[in-house]
Amino acid sequence: MIWGGANFLNQTIWTGDNLDILRGFNSECIDLIYLDPPFNSNANYAAPIGSLAAGAAFKDTWGLDDINLAWHGEIKHDYPGLYSLLQATREIHGDSMMSYLIYMAIRIMELRRVLKPTGSIYLHCDPTAGHYLKLLMDAIFGKKNFRNEIVWCYTGPGSPNMRQFNRKHDTIYWYSIGETWVFNADAVRINHHGKTQANFKEGLRGSGFSEGKYELANGKVPETWWAQEKGNGFAIAARQKGQYVGYPTQKPIALLRRISRASSNEGDTILDPFCGCATACIAAELENRQWVGIDISPKAADLVEERLMNEMGVFHKGIHRTDYSTTHGYRYSDSLQ
Repeated sequence: MIWGGANFLNQTIWTGDNLDILRGFNSECIDLIYLDPPFNSNANYAAPIGSLAAGAAFKDTWGLDDINLAWHGEIKHDYPGLYSLLQATREIHGDSMMSYLIYMAIRIMELRRVLKPTGSIYLHCDPTAGHYLKLLMDAIFGKKNFRNEIVWCYTGPGSPNMRQFNRKHDTIYWYSIGETWVFNADAVRINHHGKTQANFKEGLRGSGFSEGKYELANGKVPETWWAQEKGNGFAIAARQKGQYVGYPTQKPIALLRRISRASSNEGDTILDPFCGCATACIAAELENRQWVGIDISPKAADLVEERLMNEMGVFHKGIHRTDYSTTHGYRYSDSLQ
């Protein structure tokens, strides 16, 4: 197996099944992974006609036909405890949940392989299957490498006949590979609210403000509750003028820029294996990171180029677009042993 060097170009978008493409990556070549995969929502999604993302679509319904029998053996061999858990979900939820989790598990196994020893992964999910994905991540990355559960809160209308609380949050699980990871606290500090600043006293102890003077001047490290507030750009993308391209599950760019700043350095390589409308790629470019993305839809490559031109003016380099179906499906590292 080959380690340590990228066998791809910066600013590449692959079109195709991300599992086949990931298996062509060298090991330990990625600094940061952000993934916003399907949530097992039992729905299919398509961008509206006339939007910038028109033509982009993906399904989020799952059955036994969506998984390869060989994946069972790979998971059972490498993570027998996880395989037992996946089998148990079939007893509780039926074929759909088990199929979805097997689909995710085999891909997350590859994502762990391509991360550098100091790398991090952020998995974006919702309550539909988030509790099972957490167990899956614990099994593959190790419970001790769980860093944070981040809750992204947003607002929006609910049904007039609701019989439960209005669900307006997603969850992001952050894991490192090991005991050394990148966290740039100063790059993500935010200002204190005025009332907090007024009551802030230098040298205050026992309240979380042990370095009072520094923190008052430079702001605080955000809590794990990331809420939509005026001017912070954390509202859902569909409510932000000039940002929404019509992609059905588009995330706000401010969310991805914070993750990029926190867990990578300038020049590092960021991977989004479910890149959709390529928000993570755009955020990486704006933060002077290298990036690569994978999506099943050919529209992803068009979107990243158009969005970069809109965000940054003339995009002078152009992206590298690869239709994976035109290449051989062997594992790159295996060919060099």
